[in-house]
Amino acid sequence: MSDLPSTRTDQWSQPGRSLLAFLIAVAVAASAAVTVGSAALGDYRQDAKPSIDALSQGNLQEALTHPALMGSVSILLRAPLVALARVGHAGELGGYRAGAMACLLFAALTGVGLALSRRSSLPPAMLAVIVVLTVVNPASTAAILLGHPEEALGAALCVAAVALALRDRVILAAIALGLALATKQWAILAVAPVILATPGGSRVRLTAIAGGIAAVLTIPLLLADPAGFSQTSRMAANAAGTMTPTTWWFFLATPDRMQFDHLAGYATELTVYRTPSWLGQVAHPLIVGAVVIGGALVHWSKRSRDAALPLLALLFLLRCTLDPVDNAYYHLPLLLSLLAWETLATRRTLPYVTMLAAAALWLTYSVIDQGAARPTVGLVYACWTGLLALHLIRSIWLCRPAIEGATAAGGYGEAPWRRLRSQTWTT
Repeated sequence: MSDLPSTRTDQWSQPGRSLLAFLIAVAVAASAAVTVGSAALGDYRQDAKPSIDALSQGNLQEALTHPALMGSVSILLRAPLVALARVGHAGELGGYRAGAMACLLFAALTGVGLALSRRSSLPPAMLAVIVVLTVVNPASTAAILLGHPEEALGAALCVAAVALALRDRVILAAIALGLALATKQWAILAVAPVILATPGGSRVRLTAIAGGIAAVLTIPLLLADPAGFSQTSRMAANAAGTMTPTTWWFFLATPDRMQFDHLAGYATELTVYRTPSWLGQVAHPLIVGAVVIGGALVHWSKRSRDAALPLLALLFLLRCTLDPVDNAYYHLPLLLSLLAWETLATRRTLPYVTMLAAAALWLTYSVIDQGAARPTVGLVYACWTGLLALHLIRSIWLCRPAIEGATAAGGYGEAPWRRLRSQTWTT
């Protein structure tokens, strides 16, 4: 047998394995850089920390009775890492960073999957750009700084669900969607795009599996503390009484001068912008309604499954622009959706729409918002988000109507992680 020539039939030769190792190393390095670069805890102490600490100490009942403005998935993911950080005497910040890096790393590894889909058409340096963009962007850094790394995990799960559905991996897509729904409430915006991306005969199965997973991970929270769960759900559903300038509703706000007394004995006057009472009641239901309307319009127009990714990006954009209170990290699902769309569907060399959106986000929050008047911030934000919305609507419209029995028009092909399992050697 040793005299016979050796033949390898898999597509993942040594250069392919080296590329995979390189991209994973980039993902780890980028996630670590963003995590270590922030020394703030943000809302972590008031939001996720009580549940994570209780679970990391083995107190499940206490963990279930600490309501947090998130689902259980990121808490389950971060608790073991916080326990390890405690053993290593890393302190509160070290525990937060360990859990945050796990969330960011999941997003970065989703970027690795996206990059591998282009490995035959782009050089390694360009593939590394795709991976880096998943975590090195203004939305990710804001999420870590403000104590919400679960945003990265939820965004990655939503994007992965659509990408897997487009490759006919229905079970994996359902698992990703179910986990996303049990990570953040806003993941409901991904339901319609995932269903549209799924082959017609598998949509009921996907919905049942995803709904079952979300229920298993959510119902214990409801049963353990019905009052706390209900209060948290209402907080997530209702809009605040004040408004940020980064929303399309800003010019409907009413300015109000308020005086704040400091402990040092002096007072400061600030202008806050009041949300109209009617808007506070309809803003979040309107965002959910956009999912139903958008999904129905794409379905009735018989657009191809390719429309799922730009629709996902559009819905996440509407989530940011139609919420009276908008934060920089709200845009993380939008950026990841744009990146997935440009990588998988448009086949562009550079994801320039994603890069332009990230640059506009940085300019809005880190430059203009720091010194310009609130109306100026609102106008700048409305301009670039409006242009992006028009671009996404046009892209959805240009997707060709689906042909009966055809696969996605963009030719997504076989998933790279499926090829990894098909390695065979013959001698």
